[in-house]
Amino acid sequence: MLSPEGRTRRTRTLFQVRFKSAMTDEDAKQLQDALDMTTHLHPKHPAIAPPLGFAPLPFGGLYLVRGEGEREWALECRAWTIPEPAAVREAELEAISAARRLDPNAPDPS
Repeated sequence: MLSPEGRTRRTRTLFQVRFKSAMTDEDAKQLQDALDMTTHLHPKHPAIAPPLGFAPLPFGGLYLVRGEGEREWALECRAWTIPEPAAVREAELEAISAARRLDPNAPDPS
């Protein structure tokens, strides 16, 4: 259980890793394998709108979100707590690595 000092009242976005992909079923599978991400790219009913992709993190989650243009995506890290910087950096490096599997031009980890 989190102490009151570790809680926040709302979700905060800590980072975004942008990349390009056709987001085929194979691309989604690569994200699933790399991040243990569940994906819902083909919803069964329009009224049900789960996140396109979600991977749990100890302090929040990593979400797959659409970018502004066609084939543009981002892995967005959202936190419900105030995580340690090292944990955030580790999550960011994992997200970058996963994005680079699909788009070699995604940002490098430096």
